[in-house]
Amino acid sequence: MSDFPKTSCRTPTGPGGALRSRLMVVEDDCVSAELVAKLAGKAGFEVDVFGSCEEVEDRLGDAGETCPWHLMILDLGLPDGDGIGLMQKIQGRYPRLPCVMLTARDRAEDAVRALKAGAVDYVVKPIVPAVFFERIRGIVDQGELRRPAEIGFDEGFVWRSPSMLRVRELFRQAVVSDRPLLIEGEPGLDKVRLARRVHDLTTAEEAKWVEIDCGSGTSDELFSRLFGGEVERAGALEGHMRRVGVLESPHPATVVLRRFEHLDPEVQEALLERLKLAALPPGCRLVAVSDRSLRQLLGLAELDEDLVYRLSVLHLALPPLRERVQDLVAYWEYCLARECVAQKVKRPMLDRAAKNWIADYRWPANLFEVRASVKAVLAAALDGEITAAHFEEQLPHWRHRLGDPGLGQTSDRLRDLEKEALIQALRAVKGNRRRAAKALGVSLRTVYNMLDRHELREMKF
Repeated sequence: MSDFPKTSCRTPTGPGGALRSRLMVVEDDCVSAELVAKLAGKAGFEVDVFGSCEEVEDRLGDAGETCPWHLMILDLGLPDGDGIGLMQKIQGRYPRLPCVMLTARDRAEDAVRALKAGAVDYVVKPIVPAVFFERIRGIVDQGELRRPAEIGFDEGFVWRSPSMLRVRELFRQAVVSDRPLLIEGEPGLDKVRLARRVHDLTTAEEAKWVEIDCGSGTSDELFSRLFGGEVERAGALEGHMRRVGVLESPHPATVVLRRFEHLDPEVQEALLERLKLAALPPGCRLVAVSDRSLRQLLGLAELDEDLVYRLSVLHLALPPLRERVQDLVAYWEYCLARECVAQKVKRPMLDRAAKNWIADYRWPANLFEVRASVKAVLAAALDGEITAAHFEEQLPHWRHRLGDPGLGQTSDRLRDLEKEALIQALRAVKGNRRRAAKALGVSLRTVYNMLDRHELREMKF
């Protein structure tokens, strides 16, 4: 919209030469947009003004990985979309960007919906400039960013099934605590990704992320990594050296114990002793992750029951995908929006038949397959619309639908999809393993495990 300046009231520095905070303002009323921009400029902010969802999405396509704004002010009602939906798209790209909803609609249900979806505040026009921008300054400068979008995990706003709403509430408790946390759920439900979200929201920026697979390596190696000990050195420095364990290091860290039910008895005993004595270093948090339920873990003879209880002070049980089928279309569209932003392409729309296809397909308990399907379909549907034919053409081995006899070899399909997605990710970053891991939403170790699993170590990308 030509009436809306892309930037206004911008100066490079504030008082004393300090860089000024930058706001995104999305308002379809030209007069209101100009007024907010001028008032924000007087209050010491740089301002980027947009008049529609389309303008914002175009700008996001050109934006880099670092968020260019410190806060967004969105109108609830926009000519080509909903302010809440736009906020969620933007926070899908920049999860830590806070949002203030500014609207003429003084309705309690709108305020509740906006705040639950991720807004910091909900302000009804007309504003009192001094009060409004003092609030904005407080959010930007003083970091009161414990907003629902943060105290909610990635995709948290998509899942509306009762079981996932319960998970979201428990997640809120987890991010305001430093107590040990157990995350359980079937394979493929992003448990480690959720643990990473906890880490990002509850620890200092310098805190380390330490992920340990308790089912691999020897008992001595695991004990040394956790509690320290003598390790051998090879080469010119051959000999022994003292290794500092992650549970004795003075540096703050989140220590994620994947498949912790495989812990050796000696390691279990040492870990339990630390927990009993509250002897973990300051800033150190334990997160246990398992494919088994808490009930199953407590029933394992080889696992100390007291240790299980102490590692599950806080407990997140992720429900299987089959219990969230009513949300799958929304989740697929969310993944599509993020993928379009990542690829810097305009988002194609899904027709009714495509949505029915997604809703009817019997997805395995694996979110990876859902995300992989987005990449496959998007590659063939850049003409503005996604139809059911795109699914049938691009994913011919996904013919099994609800009501069809048999599901075929799900594990084979998942293996093929995983291999294809890994190859695509590595080719996109010219073989950089770390960047590929980030693109896939997995750890670097997982990427190397996938390379070994598919015998791709020697492949050139």
